[in-house]
Amino acid sequence: MNFDHEASSLVRALNVDPHSFANQLAAVMAIYEASDEEKLSRLSQLLHTCVDYRIILLMATTSLVGMVEQYKDSVNINDLFDNLSNN
Repeated sequence: MNFDHEASSLVRALNVDPHSFANQLAAVMAIYEASDEEKLSRLSQLLHTCVDYRIILLMATTSLVGMVEQYKDSVNINDLFDNLSNN
């Protein structure tokens, strides 16, 4: 995978197509909701199976940045892990 570090956005840097992003995530959520599944590990499996790696990387990167911003002033790293384990 190539990373365009000169791109104007993360979406462009990872070469993620917005239509593919929307279509793949909508399909995964439709399958997940139709199955009446409650385990997030099943959703993870669907993401792994049905979503392009670039899209997963985009979501992981933006989520990580959000978490770091939320917990950057916390003196207790367990706050972050508690939040992750509760979700």
